[in-house]
Amino acid sequence: MQSKKILLCALNSQYIHSNPAVWSLKVAAAQYAGEYQIELPEIEIGEYTINDSYDQVLGSIVRKKPDILGFSVYIWNVRRVQTLLEDIRAVLPKCQIILGGPEVSFGTPQIPAHLYDHVLAGEGERAFFTLLLRLFGVKSPKGFDAHRPLAGEEIPFIYNDENIRCFENRIVYYESSRGCPFSCAYCLSGAEDRVRFKPLEQVYQEIDFFIRHKVPQVKFVDRTFNCNPVRSQKILAYILEHAGDTSMNFHFECAGDLFDEEQLATIRQAPKGLFQFEIGIQSTYEPALHAACRKTDTRKVFTNVARLMEEGNANVHVDLIAGLPDEDYTRFTQSFNEVYALKAHQLQLGFLKILKGATLNQVVDRYGYVFSKNPPYEILQNHSLSNEEILRMKAVEDVLNRYYNSGRYGRTLSFLMEKSSTPWALYEDLSRWFLEKGLLGRGISARNASEELLAYAVSRYPEERETLCWCLLEDFYRADPSDVVPISLKPYHKPAAIGRKMVPDCPSGKTVRFIREQIYFVDYGKKDPVTGLFSMDLFCPV
Repeated sequence: MQSKKILLCALNSQYIHSNPAVWSLKVAAAQYAGEYQIELPEIEIGEYTINDSYDQVLGSIVRKKPDILGFSVYIWNVRRVQTLLEDIRAVLPKCQIILGGPEVSFGTPQIPAHLYDHVLAGEGERAFFTLLLRLFGVKSPKGFDAHRPLAGEEIPFIYNDENIRCFENRIVYYESSRGCPFSCAYCLSGAEDRVRFKPLEQVYQEIDFFIRHKVPQVKFVDRTFNCNPVRSQKILAYILEHAGDTSMNFHFECAGDLFDEEQLATIRQAPKGLFQFEIGIQSTYEPALHAACRKTDTRKVFTNVARLMEEGNANVHVDLIAGLPDEDYTRFTQSFNEVYALKAHQLQLGFLKILKGATLNQVVDRYGYVFSKNPPYEILQNHSLSNEEILRMKAVEDVLNRYYNSGRYGRTLSFLMEKSSTPWALYEDLSRWFLEKGLLGRGISARNASEELLAYAVSRYPEERETLCWCLLEDFYRADPSDVVPISLKPYHKPAAIGRKMVPDCPSGKTVRFIREQIYFVDYGKKDPVTGLFSMDLFCPV
């Protein structure tokens, strides 16, 4: 058995991501093997990205000559996995290929059947171990149920003192619970029966591990971290007590209406940047939320998000979904305007996906959904939204991500917002500018993005050119430590060396910047842990 090689592969969407699923299978299999005194070969992990060279990924896998090869399959990698399997099958015909993940767990996989041998549907730890035993001709231990969901205390902790080095410069994902108590029709988590929580003492020990290893960011993958407010409060308090004096960051996906006063009080005490919250609002149109089986108190969500923003010590990310049942273009723009007014650090404008296994599949005809047959299966149109309107929304998404979600243009956007009838009107108009110039979907540098924003703004408000330049220069100084400003802003910029001569008593380590008649000191050695921007302190009038 020891001569056999097992390789579990992940194709992540970006290098900074990792794949907890393959690591969980590896850790659980080793644990079960030790518990039942069964000898298994060492399981190797191969993590790649969809942006890596195809030949390099294929070559890396083939050179390892695995006897058993597993792939974790998602909407972002299913096409690349299929292509890889076609070539792997050709050169390693005897290799046993196992597929798992959301893209193969519900119904017939899109990947042709001749390219794989086995599918693990749903939760995989116990099923994977059972399959390995079968492949090696070993009888499964008595009473070992391959299909029993893991209890909370059985959820593997995938990190140890040796493998934590594999996650340097990557987001470290952590699972303190599985399942979701809600049944949102568009989400796969809503199909699970119940939430299974790790015991708090176990969670505390695992948090201690991250603190000991000085992990920069820990991202909880719990679907609704605060679904049990008492439990989540205890975890937040523990992190505050034991990691509050570090530079660590803990990210949580939360239901905005489930924050209670005790949780908010704990968050209020936290140092800046310790906590980060992702809050799905999705829509402010109650009929759409009801049709999507999403239960939420929207008014309370808004109140709590506003309180989090007022405190200013946690990064807050809110989500909207375009394409929910019965929400037409006009009503969605209202949702956008209402959520934008919260001034969260990021506003993700997403588009409804008809995922395999989601209960929304049952009402596709009722709402006239037409969606792409290709990953990520996004909406193309429905009874309430035309394809043309969805394309207009996608154009807004493009410029929203470039400008608002980058966090680099706050002063300029605030100025433009004062002149716009609504937030949506501003971003829709800006998206038309980008479309006319052929820039939608194209990657441009931050400096060129500043030039385009200035060109757009001046075309609308030519009398405000000088004010717009000063706004953009202030934004540049807060986001970029260099002296290489966008070309249009050069007439307003004084290099750092000149500033030092003009203000010789500038504190050591800080840079002199001029905004109109004001002098500011900027510390380019330290970013705000919440906004990622540099602070500018007013000195005095010139």
